Amino acid sequence: MKLRFLVLSALLALTALVVLPAAAQSPTTATVGYDGFSFSYDTTVATHIDIDPYAGDPPDAAGMAEVKHVQFTLSDSDTTPSLFDAAMGIRVYNTADFAMYPAYQQQYDTLQGLVGQQTDLTPFMTMSADLSQNTLPFVPVVAAGQAIRARAQYIETASVRGIGYITMYRQDVAPFLGNEFFYTFQGVSVDGSRYITAVVKLNTALFPAEVPADFNIETFQSTYADYVSQSIGTLNSAQPTDFTPSLDVAAAFIQSFSFNTSPAAQPTVPPVATTDPAVGSDPTLGGLAGVNWQLVSIGPNAVTIDNPITLLFSPEGIGGNSGCNSYFGQFQYDSTTLTMSFSNIGGTLIACEEPLMTQEMTYLSALQTVTGYQLQANQLLLTYPEGQIVFQPGEAPVATVPPTLEVPTSNTDPTLGGLAGVQWVLVSYGPADAPVAALPQAPVTLDFTAQGVSGSAGCNQYSGTFVYATNTLTFSPLVTTEMACADAAVTAQETAYLAALQAANLYSVDAGSLQIVYPDGLLVFGQA
Repeated sequence: MKLRFLVLSALLALTALVVLPAAAQSPTTATVGYDGFSFSYDTTVATHIDIDPYAGDPPDAAGMAEVKHVQFTLSDSDTTPSLFDAAMGIRVYNTADFAMYPAYQQQYDTLQGLVGQQTDLTPFMTMSADLSQNTLPFVPVVAAGQAIRARAQYIETASVRGIGYITMYRQDVAPFLGNEFFYTFQGVSVDGSRYITAVVKLNTALFPAEVPADFNIETFQSTYADYVSQSIGTLNSAQPTDFTPSLDVAAAFIQSFSFNTSPAAQPTVPPVATTDPAVGSDPTLGGLAGVNWQLVSIGPNAVTIDNPITLLFSPEGIGGNSGCNSYFGQFQYDSTTLTMSFSNIGGTLIACEEPLMTQEMTYLSALQTVTGYQLQANQLLLTYPEGQIVFQPGEAPVATVPPTLEVPTSNTDPTLGGLAGVQWVLVSYGPADAPVAALPQAPVTLDFTAQGVSGSAGCNQYSGTFVYATNTLTFSPLVTTEMACADAAVTAQETAYLAALQAANLYSVDAGSLQIVYPDGLLVFGQA
């Protein structure tokens, strides 16, 4: 799963993300959160964010096996850059996962030892003929050597502690160029459950932009040790503003790292080897897929059969009905150890009557804490801390096709009646004679395309389809992520907005303004 965003204002609201209050931020600072981790950055450095959860490689994979992680890359590119090509990049790992990857575990252990003992970092900022010597910890593990290390220092905040330093990786001996350096932070959350690596790409006029035309490799190699020592001195004595971005920007970036919640310090299940019959060669995923699993009980409590709760597995993820709403998400499992976990669960927001609402929330909460599973006696048993979630096969699932966009003009109007081609930002909502101004710290956005509608509700991301005619506009049941908002006012606005959008029936576009009519008032949007 890849999430991609374009920065259009000083604050961001991202899929499965929490946008934190920004009262203390400058106008060029954005704060982003994902899966309990948040950070702030200078929006003049990058305009796009890519978020890539990576499931990880099998520990015995050939080459450099990657550990499961989430990668954030910030850039001005329309394509997704690598960690080292991005203006700023972050990877967040669960430290418990390193146990199955010796190279990563070694980097983690070294960092923990240095930080715990506050070892003098001066020896690491010296020239070594062997690039494998005097190296500082760095994840991900790469097939190259640290050619240089400078400005190494310990960094400790309320959330993380680690080491920051300037470096570059090389497989050859050549002069350093001004655009090859990067500043990195290697750290661990204060509870030890997460490892974070950050990379800030640097450019500096302290070193040439290209290798001189009269460069003599033989002479250079004979004096390489002196060259590296002089380069370290140059970097150590430089001013923060001798680099672009300034090292002060990099420092603020790292100081902003925060872990709002920490996952249980247990290893997640990496993709199992292809020898496992449940992977690749088995389209049933070990008996999980191809069955419309219907809920029988949650712990000691039977469920309401009149509104069946269902669960379907596929290589793309899970889906089903939670009694009133539809839901979706990701899962990992290992059929050899009978372990299982679910993540990134989201769903529609249709209001449910009691006791359906309570049952639905109980089920979804239990699903997110599942740790194991069994298939026995034609039942699926999911283990969670309070007991078992029991399913049995139900009727074959009916293939459903989401509502499609109806365009009366037979696609001859690329603007879709003036709705598309603009990112709309909420200005106000509520009764026409007493509008409520939208919160500036939590922008609400709305985007129309021929594929559907999407946007930020201020904290969570939503999407769906819509139907429009000359003046009428209606939306299908909207799908939204389910992250808790950090601000009660943002939560209230988000709830009101989504309910209004779901009830919409008319619209008008005039002079750069979009008005959507719903039974209780107007949604008024301006152009971003």
